[in-house]
This record gives sequence, structure tokens and C-alpha cells, in this order.
Amino acid sequence: MTKLNGKTTQDLIFKEESKLTLDPSLIIKEAKYMTTYLSRVLAKQKELIITHGFSNQEEEIYFFKILKPKILSKLMYYNKIYKIETHSPNTTCKTLKEYYLKKLKQVSSEYKLYYINSEIYKYYKSQRTDKDKEYYTRGNIDILKGVNSIAFEIDHQFSTYYDYKLSRILSSELLYEYLSIRLNQLTITTFSKDITTTTPLLWSESSTALVELIYALYASGAINQGDLEIRKIAYLFQNYFNITLSDVHHTFHRMKTRNYSRTIFLDKLKKSLEDYMDKDHEF
Repeated sequence: MTKLNGKTTQDLIFKEESKLTLDPSLIIKEAKYMTTYLSRVLAKQKELIITHGFSNQEEEIYFFKILKPKILSKLMYYNKIYKIETHSPNTTCKTLKEYYLKKLKQVSSEYKLYYINSEIYKYYKSQRTDKDKEYYTRGNIDILKGVNSIAFEIDHQFSTYYDYKLSRILSSELLYEYLSIRLNQLTITTFSKDITTTTPLLWSESSTALVELIYALYASGAINQGDLEIRKIAYLFQNYFNITLSDVHHTFHRMKTRNYSRTIFLDKLKKSLEDYMDKDHEF
């Protein structure tokens, strides 16, 4: 078990996630796949640790503070999505919005009640390291400190208790973001149905131009204070303009190696707006 293996594991998970569409018609299938995939990843990590252990304390802290919470939180996240979507009402848009809003409020209430005031939440958010040995190495659970009863049930060879708590926090943050997106999708759908027009909204530029715009919005933090992932922003644009972006990640890397300008479309937008301003339009 090494940090290099940890990075490789995270890269492999990212690769699988990059394949997801977040299309409402496919999300149950995708969430089920990711739950199964991440379960196997976590089982493999457990096997490696129990068999080979850690080479030093720094490696153990890295695993329980960084790597395992990233894997476990996403496993919890996709499992929750699967449960939420399989129980969602197959009915009107209004009822669906009420369903997701209810779930969003539940996640928000649990987050505020159980996590925000917790010791591990404050420690994690402040990026402290002074208690890493206590929180992220095995065999340091103090049952007299009033820890949750889950501490008696966890596998002490593969958990420090606090890595589980941190995973729950990260999972809740991901789920809140997902439910917010689902509500936004339904709002857009409702709005679109209310528009009486025979002309659909179509993206008139190239798909590469759209990818450039998506990355600019992400890099600037213009959407959700920068917390919305690239693939989710891309899905929203694809859904809204009814366009398919085949490989956003590789398109972006091709843009980085352009000879003339790496921001051709953004340059064009800037010039078009300035030209429009110069015409002194009246409204």
C-alpha cells in the first residue's frame, strides 16, 4: 500500500465516473454500476491492508484520512442515489420536484444536526493535522468519549471510526449537490414546456466552442461557487441544447495545445460583445 497506489486508485475511479451521463433515464443503471464497482475497489483495498499492512504511520494516516474516505463516501453517495431514484414517483414533474425537494431538506437537516457541529467536521474543514494520529490510525478509539455506537460494529482492522464519519460528511455534500441538480433539471423542464415556440434551442457553434465555454464557467467558479463538477455542467448544457459532447476531457486537452489561441471562442465572445456595445443599441 503506497501513496502511488492511492493516486492510481483515484485515477481509475475518476475514469469510471467520467463515463457517467447523469441522464435521468440512465441514472439508476449508472448508480448501480458505480455502487458495485466501488464496493469491489474498497474490498480490494481491505484485502491489501489486512494482508500487507502499512509501511509506516504516515502511509496509514494517508489511507484513512484521504484515500478511504474518497472511496467510501462515493460508495455511500451512489448507493443513496440508487435508492432515491428507484423510489422516485413515476408521475408529474410537480410531484417529482416535491419528492426531490423533500429529500434535499432531509439531507440538509441531517447535515446540520449530525455533522456541522461535530469534532471531525471542524477538524476536517480547518485542515488541521495535529490530531491525525488519534483520528486516522487504528486502535485509538476512546469508547468513553461518547462516540457513536457504530464504533462497536466497525472492522477495527480496516477503520479508525473517524474515517467513517468523514466519509458520511463527504457523501452528504455530494448528495446535496446531486439533488440540487435534479431539482434544477426539473425546473428547466417545466420552464421549457411553458415556452410556446416552434423553434427549439440549438447550439449554433461547434461542440469544441461549447466545451471551451463549459471549462471557462467551471474555472471561474461562476456556477455554484465553483463546486459543480465539469461532467455535471457538461450534462446540463447537453440536455438544454440537445447536443452530444463525446469526449469533453480530451477536447479540453486538445484546446490546450492550440497554436494560435487557446481561447478562440471566448475571444470571439468578447469581441462580439464589445462590437455590440460600440453600436450604441437602444432598448
